Amino acid sequence: MTRSSRLSSRRNAFSLAEMLVVLIIIGMLSAVAVPRYAQASARQRLEGAVRRVVTDLNRVSDRARISSTSITVWFDLVTHTYRINAIEDLDHPGNIYTVDLSDEPYQAKIIAADFGGVARLRYDGYGDIVTSGWIDIQVGNLATKIMVGDSIFRVAIPVPIPIPIPIPDPDPITLE
Repeated sequence: MTRSSRLSSRRNAFSLAEMLVVLIIIGMLSAVAVPRYAQASARQRLEGAVRRVVTDLNRVSDRARISSTSITVWFDLVTHTYRINAIEDLDHPGNIYTVDLSDEPYQAKIIAADFGGVARLRYDGYGDIVTSGWIDIQVGNLATKIMVGDSIFRVAIPVPIPIPIPIPDPDPITLE
């Protein structure tokens, strides 16, 4: 074997040290990227859950106004669901409209719902809220508060919370 052929065969391979350096760099990048992805994913799921709740509450208000009947939204803090007895589930005809926020795509928890000391929100026959209150929703270590009153929904900006400390009440923003 000539000297030039030995040198060319060496240049076609990586040394163990070079491979270890590349693996260390990939590991460091992963250590930074994975938590950021998880946080972004949690924020997206939380925003989706909040949009779903606000959309459904607007739907209930419209239905109460159109039908001139009182409608109640029941929040279950154990199963992280809410149900609307006056609306039929479109996916399951004959069943009550129920939304499970702990299921895909939200994977959220309803950690508090308080409307005058009870976990139910009632609309009168004019589509107006009878008792104002709030709903706290959590995904991972992010949580937000939906303030409900006078047919206006204010949603607090999602903030990281240490669990199980109560959710802080930041300045809310208005959703339209």
